[in-house]
Amino acid sequence: MGLFREVKCGRCDRRYSGIRGRCPYCGARKNRGGKRAADSGNKQWQLIAGILILIAIVVAVIILVSSSLKNKDSDPTPPPTISINHNEGVDEITNSPIVTESPTPSVEPTPTPTQQPTVTAITLNRTDFTLSSIGEQWTMTATLSPASSNATVKWSVEDENVAIINQSGVVTAIDKGWTNIICEAGGMTAKCIVRVTAESLLGGDDDNGGGESTFGLSHVDVTIKASNSETFKLTVSGTTSTPTYTSENSGIASVTSDGTVKAVSVGTTNIKVSVDGQTMTCIVRVT
Repeated sequence: MGLFREVKCGRCDRRYSGIRGRCPYCGARKNRGGKRAADSGNKQWQLIAGILILIAIVVAVIILVSSSLKNKDSDPTPPPTISINHNEGVDEITNSPIVTESPTPSVEPTPTPTQQPTVTAITLNRTDFTLSSIGEQWTMTATLSPASSNATVKWSVEDENVAIINQSGVVTAIDKGWTNIICEAGGMTAKCIVRVTAESLLGGDDDNGGGESTFGLSHVDVTIKASNSETFKLTVSGTTSTPTYTSENSGIASVTSDGTVKAVSVGTTNIKVSVDGQTMTCIVRVT
C-alpha cells in the first residue's frame, strides 16, 4: 500500500510505483502515459489508505500544536525559594553559616571636659591669731591663685576641743589651748594657728613686784600682715584708768595711745600695756 498510484509494466506486466521511471523488475522504461492497473479495487483501498494517513497526520499535528501551546500558556516552574534562617545563622540552601556584617555603630564625639584652673597657692588672711575668751569668734578668708580658679574651699580644724570652724570660715573658741585651722582647695593646703587663752584675767609683768594682775587684756598673741599694714586694737578691762601702750620695736609693730597696733615689717615684738602700776604684754607677730 502506498500513497502513489501504481503503473503496470508494458513488458513484464508487473505493477510498480508510479514515481519510478523504469520497471524495477525488468528495467523497461515506463510509458509516458503509463499503464494503470486494471484492478479497480486496488484504487479504492489506496484512496482510503491515503485519506486515513492524511487524517492521522493532521491529528498528530493538532496534538503537537495543542501540547506546545499548553506548555507555553502554563505558569513556568517558579525558581526555588531561598530561605535563610537569620535566627539560626545558617543558610538552609547551602547549609553554611551566614556571615552577617554588623552595622558599624555611630560613635558620638566625647565632650571635652572643661578644664578647671589648677590652684597653685592659697593665701590666708591670718597665719596665727589669738582668741582670748570662750565663744569669741574670728572669720578666716582664703585667696586662691590663680584668681580664675573655681575650686571649692574646705575648712577644718585639727583639734575641735580648742576651736571649731564652719564652712564660711568662722572660727569659734571652745577651750584653752592652740590648734591648726586647715584650708583645702584644688589639692593645695594652707594652715593657720589659733590660740585660745580662755582667761578673763591675764597674768603679766609687774613693775612694782606685785603678783597677779586684776585687769583683763583683750589680746595676748596676735599675728598680722605687714603687706597691707593690718591693725587691731588692744583694750583693758577691770579699771577706769587710762592704759599706756608702748612697743618694744616700733619698726615691726607700732601702737597708738588708744591701743591701736599696726603692722610695719616682718618680725615679732611685744606691746606693753601699763595701768594702775601693773604691766601686761601682748605678743605681736608680723608676717
